[in-house]
Amino acid sequence: MNSSKLKLLLIALFLCVNLFFLMRLTDLIESKKYFSNAEINDAVSVLKTKGISIDSDVIIKEKSVPTTLRLNFSSSTVEKMAKKIMHSEYGSFNIPNGNNFANDVESFTVYNDYNFLYERFDSKQNKESVIEMLNDAKSISKDLQEELEEYLKEFLSLASSSNAVVTVKIDKHISKNGFDYIKATECINGYEINDAVFYIVLSNNKAVFAFGKFYFSDTVAEFKSDAHDSIDILFEIDKTDFKIINMDMIYFPVYESATSYYLTPSYKFTYFDGTFSIYDATSGVKRK
Repeated sequence: MNSSKLKLLLIALFLCVNLFFLMRLTDLIESKKYFSNAEINDAVSVLKTKGISIDSDVIIKEKSVPTTLRLNFSSSTVEKMAKKIMHSEYGSFNIPNGNNFANDVESFTVYNDYNFLYERFDSKQNKESVIEMLNDAKSISKDLQEELEEYLKEFLSLASSSNAVVTVKIDKHISKNGFDYIKATECINGYEINDAVFYIVLSNNKAVFAFGKFYFSDTVAEFKSDAHDSIDILFEIDKTDFKIINMDMIYFPVYESATSYYLTPSYKFTYFDGTFSIYDATSGVKRK
C-alpha cells in the first residue's frame, strides 16, 4: 500500500471516529435536555400503581423549567398605556388601589392587581354583553389573528423587557354590527399566565371597550432555582379518579405585596372530566 492510499485510509478512519464521538456528544446533550421514551414509559407504569393515569405522549419531554420572574406594578407604564389607548387628552387621578385616566368621552382604570377597564361612554358595551357575544365565536383565521396581533403589538411592547417578552394568544373572535369582539390570553416568554385573560372590542381598528387582567412592568427580575421537572412533579400530585389528558407549563402569579408579585413556573394538568389543577414547579405546592 503506497503512502497516499495510507493517508486517505487514516483520514477516513479519523473522520469516522470524529463522527462517532459527535453523535455520542449529541446524544448526551439531548439526554440532558429531554427525557427518553424509556424513561417516560417507566414513569407512566409506576404512576399507574399510585393511582395516577396519564399517557406517555401527554408528559412534557423537556427537562428544563423556565425561571421565576418578579414584577413590580409601575405607574409610569400605566401612564404609557393610557397614552396608547385613550383617543383624547385626559386627566389622571389616583384612586384606591390604582389609577384612573378620564375625559368627557372615555375612561381608563388600572388597579394594582392588574385588572383594568377601558370604556368609551357612547359604545353601549358592558362586560356581560361582550362575554355573551363571544359565546358564539368561531375559530379565527390566521390572517385575522395576525391583523389583530399587529394592532396589539404596540401595547405589548410596553409590557416587555429584556427578561420578559410579552405576547398574546387570541382565543376567540367574532365580528358583529361593525364591532370586533376579542378574547385573548397574555403570555410571557412563550408561556401563558394563569388567569391573565382580557377582552377588547374594536370599531374601525380602535378600542371602544376593554377589560380583564393584563400584567406589565418596566423592569423584570429573573430568579433561577431548583424545580421539579415534568416527571418529578407527577409524583407530587393528588390521586384522582380521572385520567390526565393534557399537561402544560404555565406561569402562576404569586403576590408578594400590593404592588409586586412573582410569576412562578407551574404545571397545569387537565383531567378527563374537564377539571384542572395547577402545581408550582419550584415548590411542588398545589396552587389551584
